[in-house]
Amino acid sequence: MKIIGENINEHPVKELGNIIYYTNSAGDLMPVVATNNNGRQDYIRLTSTKRLGAKTSARSTPNPQNKTGLQLWVKKNTNITNTTGRFTTWGDISTNANDLTGDGASPYVMLSSDYYALMDGVSAKFTLGTALSLSQFTISFVIKDQRGKLGVLTGKSSDANAFISTSYASGGSVTLSLASGEVYSTAAGVVPHNEDVLVTVIKDSSNTLFVRVNATQVYTTTAASTALQIDQIGKLGSSTDTFMGNIYEICIYNTALTGDDLSTVELGLKARNRIA
Repeated sequence: MKIIGENINEHPVKELGNIIYYTNSAGDLMPVVATNNNGRQDYIRLTSTKRLGAKTSARSTPNPQNKTGLQLWVKKNTNITNTTGRFTTWGDISTNANDLTGDGASPYVMLSSDYYALMDGVSAKFTLGTALSLSQFTISFVIKDQRGKLGVLTGKSSDANAFISTSYASGGSVTLSLASGEVYSTAAGVVPHNEDVLVTVIKDSSNTLFVRVNATQVYTTTAASTALQIDQIGKLGSSTDTFMGNIYEICIYNTALTGDDLSTVELGLKARNRIA
């Protein structure tokens, strides 16, 4: 059996369900892939209670910084500061240092083996260090939405008509609003409730809008040319309702990723956050 990978190094190994996962040199979890006796690639699956030996592949997950246009990137376990269990900052690890900051009612830091944002649905939100205005964009969130309505991902504090939500018009939909009357929603139910999920929203130079869930395209339409305004995460305008659930990772680009660029970014997001 041949394990696919390069530069074999010693790293701790973790197991998830029946598939063996390794921790690579970047600290990301990746499923171990091998060629079976038919010459086909498959995951190595756990067949006993013993752990796989610590000789593992150092091949890293795709890095969002390798793609042009990255404006903001935060991820779990990285650049998090807190005061009494609530976020002070969630440091942007793109080259822009556009850190997310909390306030007196900032999101909780989930203090477990993974450090991520626990949003209370009442007042907790993040504020961007620098507001973004995006005519084109690729925005990916890894989340767990725990409420059937008002699952706001991005918003503008002074404009309740500028937002992306996972459940605004109907439960489990993805809604993009650029301005009053410029609102685009998927069908209900495309975002699983109370499950870890990757949501990607893309708008290109032709104003074509794409929505993808777990790297599968679920919606396409033509949108207005209005730029999306973002200065906060998890809150719609000045509404007292905020996102309720978990936020694990966010990537925001000022360009529309396509083809291999898009698929590799989504692959990394899914792998780092253990989404099948």
